[in-house]
Amino acid sequence: DKTGLIWWNVIDCWPQFSDAVVDYYYVRKLAYYYIKQAQQPLSLIVNDPADWHCQLTAVNDRTAPASGGYQVTDIVTGETFAEGEYEVAAESACQVSAFSVCRGEHRMLLIEWDDHGAKACNHYLLGSPPFKLDQYLDWLARLDARLYHAMGRHEWQAEG
Repeated sequence: DKTGLIWWNVIDCWPQFSDAVVDYYYVRKLAYYYIKQAQQPLSLIVNDPADWHCQLTAVNDRTAPASGGYQVTDIVTGETFAEGEYEVAAESACQVSAFSVCRGEHRMLLIEWDDHGAKACNHYLLGSPPFKLDQYLDWLARLDARLYHAMGRHEWQAEG
């Protein structure tokens, strides 16, 4: 059994607004980095809340087991929601932790973990829509500084 992702509309063929992930001038759009993040062979992800809790799940698409430390924090306040050690078998997924949340609050959670001595990151948007645009742009700027610069992202900038 194999799974994957099809990159359908990769590049714009002329200057326009579209769902492509790279524009006509070869500048990567924000969606490019979200897709790149989602395609990591080892990822820690947060499930949507159920019964006032979110589950942190480790997903390992590698052929070897993985383990290390992790931390889930609010990107603005630094509040820690979960931290500890994870261990996941090869080519599998497992629940690592569960933590209390309030779905009525709007937060962006930063998920960080160790991956063979390197730091890896992901994020999760907590709360029910709608979200305030100015708040979301602030979160994106914080992600840009903490997460996407490490991935080599430099083209996209939030205007404010």
